[in-house]
Amino acid sequence: MVELKGHRLGANLVGDKMLLAACVSGGGHLLIDTLKEIDIASGAKSNLEESGALYFGVSEKEAIIKRIKIPQAVNLDPEKLAMFEFLASLPGREENYYLEIYNQNGFSEYLAVAYQRELIQRRIVEFEDYLFPPSGFRLRSLAMGSAFVHYCRPMGGDLICLLDLSGEDITFCILNCGHPVATGHLANDYIRLEKEIFDTRRFLSDLTAILQFHVSLLFNSGHSVPLSLLVLSGTEAGSDLAGIIGDRLKIKAAIPEFRPELFVNDLIPSAHRYFINLGLTAGF
Repeated sequence: MVELKGHRLGANLVGDKMLLAACVSGGGHLLIDTLKEIDIASGAKSNLEESGALYFGVSEKEAIIKRIKIPQAVNLDPEKLAMFEFLASLPGREENYYLEIYNQNGFSEYLAVAYQRELIQRRIVEFEDYLFPPSGFRLRSLAMGSAFVHYCRPMGGDLICLLDLSGEDITFCILNCGHPVATGHLANDYIRLEKEIFDTRRFLSDLTAILQFHVSLLFNSGHSVPLSLLVLSGTEAGSDLAGIIGDRLKIKAAIPEFRPELFVNDLIPSAHRYFINLGLTAGF
């Protein structure tokens, strides 16, 4: 595909806010020149100076996700075989879904995703009302993987957990050598509403259990390296919480370390809030 120079915009809804990142692309180079938050509570259409191809994030709770492993000895197209197996597991008819599939390790493991077409069409209408017609969409966790690969410095380790806390959603993506091998979602109900205090103890307990579960599944499927790094992003994230998580999990935890040459002006200090948006600008 040849893409003409222009803006790519990544949009993600967080409560009554829309977070937006925009990059200018040309000659294979991406440069983030916009990070902004838009209030959508009024329902009024936003007047943006930026225009271009718009991509939006989809929550894991709004998709069907399945890891599929195909025997290497099979003399058939492994991707087609993985998609066939995935389609057989879906409720309803194929035309009810948007489908995509990713090879996880260059060999026999695939991550298949089905988006309910009716729900996506509603999201498309929402973004048309807020901004303009979108060009595409992507699972938030997979967008996080793209953000880390395209915009971050290497931070060490082969098996890495990306964890995003934004509004009511907690999203994670586990990467093995840069490939997404597990994704997931938690409802962020760890705020004690009467005191507006983040329930850190319960959050850490649930997070530890979930990550141990996924790492054990990866180990059983042949991924032998331990989890060595957690990268924390999102509107509710910060260095202090990263330190607390790292102490509990006994691994290095930090907010993303971005490549400064890919950002204009002073955008990097707030860029971790827009991590999912950044991944949506990075291509598919």
